[in-house]
Amino acid sequence: MENDDTIVEETPFLDVHDSDSSYESEPEDNPTTRRALCKFCKKTLAADGPSNGTSSLHRHYPCPKHPDYVPKTQKQQQTILEFKKNASGEACNGRVVLPSRHKLSRDVSKYYLDERSKLLAYLSKSTTTIHLTTDSWTSSCQRTNYMVVTAHFIDDDWNMHKRIINFRPIESHRADDISADLLKCIVGWGIKNVMTMTVDNAPRNDKAISYLIKKFPNARLYDDGKHFHVRCMAHILNLIVQEGLKVKNYHVESLSNAVRYIRQSTQRIKKFKACMKESSLESNRFLCGECPTRWNSKHDMLKIAVELRDVFFKYELVDDCYYRDLDRAPEHSDFGACKEIVEFLDKFKAKTELISSSSKPLAHLFFGEILDVDKHLRSWETKPDFRIMVQDMVDKYNKYWGKFDKLNDFMYFATILDPTMKQRLVSHGFKTMLIHKMSYEDTTDDDVLNDMVSEMVKKVVQRMEVLFKTYKTRFDTVGSKGSSQQTRNQESGNQEYSKAYGGDNDFVYDFLNLEESGSIESESELTRYLNEPRIRYTKDFDILEWWKLNAPRFPVVSRMAKDILPIQITTVAAESAFSTGGRVLDPYRTNLSYPVVEALICTQDSVRKSRKAIIDDIDDILNDDDVAREIEDGINKQNSQEKGKEGVEV
Repeated sequence: MENDDTIVEETPFLDVHDSDSSYESEPEDNPTTRRALCKFCKKTLAADGPSNGTSSLHRHYPCPKHPDYVPKTQKQQQTILEFKKNASGEACNGRVVLPSRHKLSRDVSKYYLDERSKLLAYLSKSTTTIHLTTDSWTSSCQRTNYMVVTAHFIDDDWNMHKRIINFRPIESHRADDISADLLKCIVGWGIKNVMTMTVDNAPRNDKAISYLIKKFPNARLYDDGKHFHVRCMAHILNLIVQEGLKVKNYHVESLSNAVRYIRQSTQRIKKFKACMKESSLESNRFLCGECPTRWNSKHDMLKIAVELRDVFFKYELVDDCYYRDLDRAPEHSDFGACKEIVEFLDKFKAKTELISSSSKPLAHLFFGEILDVDKHLRSWETKPDFRIMVQDMVDKYNKYWGKFDKLNDFMYFATILDPTMKQRLVSHGFKTMLIHKMSYEDTTDDDVLNDMVSEMVKKVVQRMEVLFKTYKTRFDTVGSKGSSQQTRNQESGNQEYSKAYGGDNDFVYDFLNLEESGSIESESELTRYLNEPRIRYTKDFDILEWWKLNAPRFPVVSRMAKDILPIQITTVAAESAFSTGGRVLDPYRTNLSYPVVEALICTQDSVRKSRKAIIDDIDDILNDDDVAREIEDGINKQNSQEKGKEGVEV
């Protein structure tokens, strides 16, 4: 007990012992009196009987010799709540006097306004490029439509960021209202460079983004905004899988009905768990339900059911109604078929989990991942039991990803900016796509096919060079200095030539100058990057770290990578905010004003380092209208200050 550090911090006493024990004690008249020994000052205190119980212990606590001892005068002043990303155990220290909920409210609002001011200063820079994701949600408690907007960017230290910048109510989910609120959010933050916006596949989002592109007065949009819209990869994967699951399969229906039957009754669940206990199984997972709108719930249900195959056959012996109530009880063939379906769906589940991260770049993986899905579908299409199911999925796949000229250019650029892949992966992907589109009657030989692929890759690189020239104009300050220096060198060179040969010949000097530079058309920075050999791929490869180290060699191309790599390929970041919103706007906190709701969710997004929400255990916080007004006044003040500095420009 003496070696337990936790106990040492909780109480300064070792334990309560009889006076005749080995612990030091003061001499007393009664040798059986129980005494307590302080670990720090070695003082003994009476701790026996109704008159000498715990009162003396409480009076002595905290011990002045304790390492963390705080005087009472100082302890009473510790009433400021601080939000820290790495919260320590002192946050739960009982010696700290907790402030009132009104003070907590103002502390949260102050923290929110401080963090918002820092983010506003960064996002409103003319050199900052961000990517947005957005989605809408209806609160079941307030019956209010909310829209969330998240900003994604890489800072100057090559760290990836995801920040919720807007969580406000909207009139409806119509395209006009969505686009108007998005524009209001962008203008309010003073954001000048929005490269892409990622949304799901709802038709209203297509109209909203088309309207938004037209309203950008000074936006630097690549190719007139044709690639501004990024479709959510997770939603498309969901559509592809759902298309395959529409095909009826009596093996799956048999197992689904059996799981539903068992889960409908507590007595059946009890019997099934008893059968699980009798069986020697490594898995302790129980049967899970199925959600019609989430295909992965069917995958999880089938996977667990297949693992519990033997338990189902044991359950048949203890439930007399099992065969009577089910149209068809699962057989061995059903479990075998469902096992294959689970193996087929494992690929899609792994893809969904991979692309659901918002803390690291994923855009450079997009092209390779969708081609892997295509390869997976074609390999399973040859199996007779999966032919119809997979064919429907292939048709849905081709609708979104089957044509190389319909894919977003930024996805190609992000792949090329991966030093482990570059244009080689793009070339391999194009060749694969062409081969699958050719019929058996085609007689195109390898040379013709390779020429076609080379031409396709060349067009992608040419479009990337157009974007590179734009970046070179905006960010290549070194080049502008070099050009002025080159002009001065040219003037001095002409003078030297004139002195040496007694004449003035600009043509000859140009020739000599080109000889010194190495070539008539100097190799561009982008070309140098593309011509360098790919680096070897490893599992621990960090693309941001690589670009951070190589930015001095490729200053302009690295700037392109800094802006393109954080493109979001899913709307998971936006949708995750609604999980937080559901906890903030619960049945016990329905009167929260809109600015307060936004402050709570944005503050949590700023300080959260784990999945645990910091406000789950704070009840009835920020429920005052005056606090909401303070937040709104603070936001208006910040916006006016930024407008005064450089004006509002989208």
